[in-house]
Amino acid sequence: MSAIDPQKALKNNSTTAFLTALAVNGGLLLLEVGAFLVLKQRLWRIYSPRTVLPPPNKRAEELPSGPWKWIPALLTSPAEDIIHKNGLDAYMFLRFIRLLLIIFLVFTISTFLIIVPVNAAFIPAISKGLDQISWSNITEPKNQLRFTAHVIVVYLLTAFVIYLIQREMLHYTYMRHQFLISKSHSRLAQARTVLVTPVPDELANERDLRLFASFVPGGIDKIWMYRDTTALNALFEKREEACKKLEAAEARILRIATLAWREKEKIYSRKLKDEERTKAVHKLVIPQINSNILDELVAPNLRPKHRTGFLGLFGLKVDTIEWCKMDNKWMEAHPKDIVWRNLDDGALEMKSRYITSWLATVGLIIAWAFPVGFIGTLSNLSDLCEKVRWLRWVCEAPPVARGLVEGVLPPLLLAILFVLLPFILRGLAWYECIPRYSLISVSVYRRFYLFLLIHGFLIVTLSSGITNVTQGLAGAGSALVQLVPLVMHYLRKWFLGRTPRQAYEVTFQMPSADFGVILPRLSLLATITFAYSVLSPLINLLALISYGMFYLAWKFLLTQVFDQPDEKETGGLYFPMAINNLFVGLYIEQTCLACLFFLRASSAGVTAVIQGVFMVALIVLTALAHALIHYSFSPLKQYLPMSLATSQMAKRYSKHDGPLHDEDGEIDLFSRHRMHSVRRRIQNTTKKLDGKLDQLKAKIQGEDGQGPSSKEGVNDSKLSSHDTEPIAETTAISSSSSNDLPELSRKKSSDSGVSKQSKKELTKRQVFDAAAPAVEDSDSSDEDDEDDHAFDHPSTYADQAWIWIPKDTLGLSEYLSKELKDAGVYASDVGANMDERGVVEVTRNPPDEVWGGGHDL
Repeated sequence: MSAIDPQKALKNNSTTAFLTALAVNGGLLLLEVGAFLVLKQRLWRIYSPRTVLPPPNKRAEELPSGPWKWIPALLTSPAEDIIHKNGLDAYMFLRFIRLLLIIFLVFTISTFLIIVPVNAAFIPAISKGLDQISWSNITEPKNQLRFTAHVIVVYLLTAFVIYLIQREMLHYTYMRHQFLISKSHSRLAQARTVLVTPVPDELANERDLRLFASFVPGGIDKIWMYRDTTALNALFEKREEACKKLEAAEARILRIATLAWREKEKIYSRKLKDEERTKAVHKLVIPQINSNILDELVAPNLRPKHRTGFLGLFGLKVDTIEWCKMDNKWMEAHPKDIVWRNLDDGALEMKSRYITSWLATVGLIIAWAFPVGFIGTLSNLSDLCEKVRWLRWVCEAPPVARGLVEGVLPPLLLAILFVLLPFILRGLAWYECIPRYSLISVSVYRRFYLFLLIHGFLIVTLSSGITNVTQGLAGAGSALVQLVPLVMHYLRKWFLGRTPRQAYEVTFQMPSADFGVILPRLSLLATITFAYSVLSPLINLLALISYGMFYLAWKFLLTQVFDQPDEKETGGLYFPMAINNLFVGLYIEQTCLACLFFLRASSAGVTAVIQGVFMVALIVLTALAHALIHYSFSPLKQYLPMSLATSQMAKRYSKHDGPLHDEDGEIDLFSRHRMHSVRRRIQNTTKKLDGKLDQLKAKIQGEDGQGPSSKEGVNDSKLSSHDTEPIAETTAISSSSSNDLPELSRKKSSDSGVSKQSKKELTKRQVFDAAAPAVEDSDSSDEDDEDDHAFDHPSTYADQAWIWIPKDTLGLSEYLSKELKDAGVYASDVGANMDERGVVEVTRNPPDEVWGGGHDL
């Protein structure tokens, strides 16, 4: 880490370098905003997919047309609507940007009204450029009393920040609890499921686990035991790869055949006479489709082939389609947030992996210092060229060129260096054996911010000054223009959209934000601004403009563009970590000021020492406030208090007589009525009997030698032995007590194919819907029926994915589908079409998934 010199820390950034960086980033901002305004009206797929792609009842409202009318409409729309569209993580992310916007608005006003006059008024023009309004303009000992204004302002601003943090934590806690008890969230499986890993061997069976958890009111509905299926999992993954390979090979054959037939038509058309060409007979007649016409259009040397060895580079070269036809296994829906590979390890191995992962992170931080330190020295070439002889040519270079090297090149190189870092950190978090993808992202947040704090600030920024803050201007513009997603969309459409599934991803899949990577960057910008907020007040104005643009850009993206999947939802857990990062910025600011005061003690005397002591006292007060906020909210940041559950239950049953209450009016969870209700709830498994009998009947009728019907577009999975297990048990219950049980509404689960964001759609007139009852009656039909395999590894029950083939103009797709069905592989061409140029277009999701509606192409 670079040492902090009171003079050098503020003068390293020349006015030329700063103005050059400001001009470049400001120019990029104008260019990006201009491109956005032009492209926004023409490319709805990139800039407003939420208004078109989701089902009609889940679409976002379209913003007014025109270059500027959309801005007031966007800013006046309720931010709470983002919860309905993208969950609480997205809402709290936008709330965090709003918090920083308020903070730096007050910082800008206060420092410009107090600090700037104190730094510049009635002082001879010793410094030049921007230094005239910074700390370095009053470094003479006779001006030491002027620093008292800096101490007072730091105290006031720190108190203001702590007040806002405490207020926002209260709001976060309230919103998180309301989100968790809302009916829409409570009905989801993850809201009622606890993942316990690892489990001691003596409890690793269903009976002992139920006994262990018998104290839970209402008991345990279902227990899923994860079995060690390592070998089976490997086969499952190989089958998935084989299905993708087969699908790509079929699409390639169809494309080759379509283009070959188009070429034959062109040749035939050229042979016709002019008078014949005017008649509508110039097209070739499509012959009857069979293997001969397919072999004629697709020569054997053009058929897709691959090698079966390592990475497809070695081994026997085989025909891809014939090789893939030999696979015939199972596929069905599975929870997307579980990292199945990380559930196999014991407690000791998980602990060792955790330690190893963080040791590797620390080692990476140390190794990263060398390239980052070199980039930091580029910001100080003006100083180095005076001391290093072979760099004197830098001092002789034109000011503009020197400004580009010192102000633009370091941030650019640093951005390139940090592009690959999140992928490395994600691999380390994965190695840590974290069992959920959403928690892996949270771990990436912690590591990435630590990297940015050390290398992006403590090493680079303290040696290069406030120039890096100008990157926020261009960063906000790039978030708005979405340049990378725009380029990637067309690259994927032109080069990767060859199969129906790839075309579906390009057409229907909306992008999502990884807050574990985005939030650390925004937090770092706040940390830098805090550190320089009093030393160089101009940084507050830059941060204010940057966060204003970030707020506008991200509110637009989260309402019009992005679609956050439910399996990545953490319920706002990123927000407390981002709040802690603000305290880091306060600590760095106060420590820097204390060091600067104490370093001036030799020349300024007792006054500087007293001011330094005041800053040390402020550090202590800030730490006490931080600890108080942490311990006050720590029990409530992640878990839902039982008091909320009992209060909701009391409200629900207050209008009824007292079967749930005892003589003192207290709620008795273990009363006879309650336990009877629990027993009846357990018996509710019989409501699945009718549905299972219908499925059995349909499967038996369907197994008459024909493949699955492609018209329905829903996977009618084969009968497994598990389907018949509860039949004998539930039949007796149903026959004996069907008259005693209340009528139960039958529900069909749509979890297998419908996008998860559909479950986030809440009423628009209120932030959250009514809270789910804490203890439900046995006849409640609010809960979604849980799949018996919901938390089993897919390899233990899954059906093979359907091979989705595009329907071509020749009708070859029907022939290929029948060929695959005869080989025992499910296939369909529903919802996918290939035109005469070989371009694939889709109108729905894969046919083995339930279609929930959407853009009608």
